[in-house]
Amino acid sequence: MSSIAVIEDNFENFEVLRDILKMEAEGYSHSDFPKDIEYLHFNTFEDFLKFPQPEKIRMILLDYFLSHVTGEKVCQKLKSLELYKNIPVIFVSGSGFVNERVLAFEAGASDFITRPFNNKELFFRVKVHWPEKNRRINQDFGNLSFDNKRKMFKVADAELKLTQKEYLLLKILFDNHQRIVYRDEIKNHIWGETEIAGGNLDTQIYNLKRKLKDFEGEIRTFNRIGFRLSLKDKKN
Repeated sequence: MSSIAVIEDNFENFEVLRDILKMEAEGYSHSDFPKDIEYLHFNTFEDFLKFPQPEKIRMILLDYFLSHVTGEKVCQKLKSLELYKNIPVIFVSGSGFVNERVLAFEAGASDFITRPFNNKELFFRVKVHWPEKNRRINQDFGNLSFDNKRKMFKVADAELKLTQKEYLLLKILFDNHQRIVYRDEIKNHIWGETEIAGGNLDTQIYNLKRKLKDFEGEIRTFNRIGFRLSLKDKKN
């Protein structure tokens, strides 16, 4: 299940955000914003960093005025971390001075929402930054492209001949190229609950890398953690 992390030191504010987004999502008929999102509350940035399942987090809602630290400092730190550098961060604040907005966007924020907010505006501003929605629009990553209608990949317009498991592996890496995809996440996606040896996954990765020899990127390996699809000319 995908999650939205809310870093907010006032639990009542978290409840208001959560309840509005859940209510508006229930009344929204399109499929580009799931109704079963889990909303996670963290009092502090330190609590957030201790969360044991970071791969679940797809978006972060961040209070601008946290105890002992301002939101833009937290955002700067998030954008410096490999796990979260490409996760959308939306500021939520009871204040909306221009200098605060500028600092937030300079720190890497995707949006800045001020209280009191209109329920529908809050929902649609969150929805527009939802990563699963955006990745369906963009079906290209470098010279690697995905044909959603034919369910096939191409590199430089040449179709990739993939086994079923190679296809599933490339699809999860392609869909989540903005982050590291964890080994256990991949295993569950491809093999389900079946117990498999780690070497089986590594063999699939090795074979897939060979078939991607003309891709202008690479599958980066993070030892004992996971993998990430990256472009070679980018420092990510």
